[in-house]
This record gives sequence, C-alpha cells and structure tokens, in this order.
Amino acid sequence: MVLGILAMPADEVLTSDEREGLIVLSILAIVFASVALGKHHRGRGMAIAGLVLGILVLLFAIGAD
Repeated sequence: MVLGILAMPADEVLTSDEREGLIVLSILAIVFASVALGKHHRGRGMAIAGLVLGILVLLFAIGAD
C-alpha cells in the first residue's frame, strides 16, 4: 500500500520522467500487492488497497498527456 500511496501524483502536469516513474512505482505496487494477496497472512485489506491504488495510478499515468 505504501508504494501505491507514493505513486499518487501531486499535480496533473507530468513530465515524461515523472510519468515513467509513476508507471514503475505503480507496477511495483501491483506486483507486491498481488504477492501479498497470494499469501494468506494478516493485512489482506492493506494489500487490496495497495492493488487498487497501483491500478488507479497506472491508469492515470498512461492516460496523462
């Protein structure tokens, strides 16, 4: 969930480097959240929140002009 929060953009105007950084962070958030969901440990809600945030930021970064 931490990577999902860190990947949330502060403003709407992104440079190409910032967009690439957001894409990398969001992909890492999605991967780590998926791994956490695959294991049956505590913190399932945090993993789901990280997965959702990672997906939303990835969609934002891809769609940003």
